[in-house]
Amino acid sequence: MSGTKDADLSQYFQLLGYVPPGTTQLSTFHSTIYSITGGPQFNLFQIHGAQVFVRGLGGASRSVLSMDDTTRKALNFLVPKFQTTTTAPAVLAGVGAQYLVYHNIFIRGTADYIHPFSNSSQNYFRITGGIGLQRLGRLF
Repeated sequence: MSGTKDADLSQYFQLLGYVPPGTTQLSTFHSTIYSITGGPQFNLFQIHGAQVFVRGLGGASRSVLSMDDTTRKALNFLVPKFQTTTTAPAVLAGVGAQYLVYHNIFIRGTADYIHPFSNSSQNYFRITGGIGLQRLGRLF
């Protein structure tokens, strides 16, 4: 998961002397969250060719926050020990459905709730979709 957010922090940068009075300073923050998980998936039922399932997964989550150079300098000055990268154990609970559209080709959509066990109280909700292939034949 990835996203970018701009915030007008001009008044704080002016107080710190990073930008001259009366100027505007937009801070750009870019966050990225990676998750590596594994666990069981249980098929609940099939309705009109769509297979509905739930899953519970465990693993790890890594959160990375990057920012523009001016904001980084201000953050280092104000909070020198602030960590912008965190790796922690995580659990994921989700639901989804997949629908076979042609022979071994299916479409799938899922919604997941991700809870990392880190110092922050940030949880995530993720919605995904895609195209997949079922068994392509025997390997041996």
